[in-house]
Amino acid sequence: MYRKTHSYDPEKTTVLVNGVFITGFGDKGKINVSRSEESVLTKVGVDGGVHYATNNNITGKAKLTLMTTSPSLSYLRGLERSKEEFDLSIADLNDVGENVASEGCRITKMPDINISREVEEIEVEIFIPFLD
Repeated sequence: MYRKTHSYDPEKTTVLVNGVFITGFGDKGKINVSRSEESVLTKVGVDGGVHYATNNNITGKAKLTLMTTSPSLSYLRGLERSKEEFDLSIADLNDVGENVASEGCRITKMPDINISREVEEIEVEIFIPFLD
């Protein structure tokens, strides 16, 4: 039996917000993308019959984990303040990478501003209206 190995390099994943490369990611994580709801809704009747319904909510969110020293934070804070919609593109060029692209995205939550003696990781949350 032939087994193929796969390599993963976080540097092969890029994030563009409105065409601007985002930099300064955290050391423990970079990006988390998830759907807002389950893609299939299930219901089991009293007789044990199983029923499925397709959930057409294709929205989701991306959480970008950045360091508090990230040069991209001021740009992202400006987008949040402007309430501007933007294009989001996450390109993963690894062997088994997943790509995400959507227009009409908005920043839903910027992290608190923390001033401390150490560099910390913070999360920026982006709403994705079309996560297929």
